[in-house]
Amino acid sequence: RNEKVAIVPIGTIEDHGYHLPVNTDNMICWEICVEAVKRVPDKTVLLPLVPYGINEHHFDFPGAIDIPGDVFIGFLLGITRSLAHHGFKRIILINAHGSNKHYVGIAARRTVIESNVLCVATTPMLLMGKENINKIRKSEPGGICHAGELETAIYLYRHPELVQMDKAVKEYGLQESDFFGWDKGKDNIEFMDWWSNISESGVVGNPTVATAESGKKFFDLAVNQLIKFIEEYKTWEIRKRKNHK
Repeated sequence: RNEKVAIVPIGTIEDHGYHLPVNTDNMICWEICVEAVKRVPDKTVLLPLVPYGINEHHFDFPGAIDIPGDVFIGFLLGITRSLAHHGFKRIILINAHGSNKHYVGIAARRTVIESNVLCVATTPMLLMGKENINKIRKSEPGGICHAGELETAIYLYRHPELVQMDKAVKEYGLQESDFFGWDKGKDNIEFMDWWSNISESGVVGNPTVATAESGKKFFDLAVNQLIKFIEEYKTWEIRKRKNHK
């Protein structure tokens, strides 16, 4: 407990096109967290992976496992409250599945309010930063969404024997909009359709340009940025409420 940061990796089980395994989010999140903790073991404690999340919209594809939103938030709160009970003051919920994002954020907020500790929610891609990602990527805007260049490249770097690049297809089936478009800088609105209305293969992006070499760059960027945040997070004050009666 000695002022170490508790890291909780969160993923899911779902389709990732024809070319990637259904554990893609879990593998990427877990291995980034493991590598970061290996490099700063004196500052961190790694919790087991939370392997399931919000996925009902993927049910038209094989493999998706869905946890209802209220159950998912409650499960995460069970983890964070337990960590707070045992004396941890700083918690990072690091999530690699897009549809978990808001639920993980709610769990982090409630942890702060209910347990008087610091708890943040983030994703590997948010930590990496768009500008840094754009220096590495080969795909066009829209190529890094789901089972696209970034996830495929990292999987090629870490476990190439499990990637079937001959089955990788480029697909971007989102409706054209001036207000909405993942990886296109259009995030004015929130929207999620049934995945089968967006993609036939399960891919939204361009995995065909992915390489193990770029995967190493993406992976190292994620690890280094996570470590950078951990070191900053360690310096954050745990402030007491003002004017509380």
